[in-house]
Amino acid sequence: MSPILNLGSVFYLLNPFIDFKENPFANIHSIALNLTSNNIADMLKEVPDSWLVEGNHQRNMYLNFLLNQIKRMPGILNYAVSQRLFVNNKGGILTWPKEQSMLVQ
Repeated sequence: MSPILNLGSVFYLLNPFIDFKENPFANIHSIALNLTSNNIADMLKEVPDSWLVEGNHQRNMYLNFLLNQIKRMPGILNYAVSQRLFVNNKGGILTWPKEQSMLVQ
């Protein structure tokens, strides 16, 4: 693991507990893919207006960001694996199930 890269204390605390017998991220990615953009938008409506600077515009920006990150999750995690950021990964690549995304922008 690169000493220059600071991924945060939570990452470093949880990293040793990630089990790589199978792809440890496949299940949560599957759950995220099965959320609809309406599900996420409804969650964002629960954020109080007092926490936002630009109201619904900001909620829409967050929605687009989250939808994009869900799509990019496998690539981001594959990159992290290729950079050996996970201490329990002994090499190889993550396998991702072929799933149909419910996400619609």
